[in-house]
Amino acid sequence: MIGRVGEGSRIFFDGDLKQADSAVFRNRNGLKLLLNLRKSPIYSKIFATVQMKLTERSLTAQAASYLDEFTGGI
Repeated sequence: MIGRVGEGSRIFFDGDLKQADSAVFRNRNGLKLLLNLRKSPIYSKIFATVQMKLTERSLTAQAASYLDEFTGGI
């Protein structure tokens, strides 16, 4: 898909690294690859990221996220 984008076009990728189904995919996934473009001296000029500091989630979902961070994703 990225190879077909024309000059002046925009692509938006959305995802949450914390919601990987497996510990293997927390370190090896498409979002991590895209985030590496920020580090490139060439591609960082055309690549940007936005990180949401606060998301609206149910209390149960917040508890699950807290437990995941607390246990290290066990």
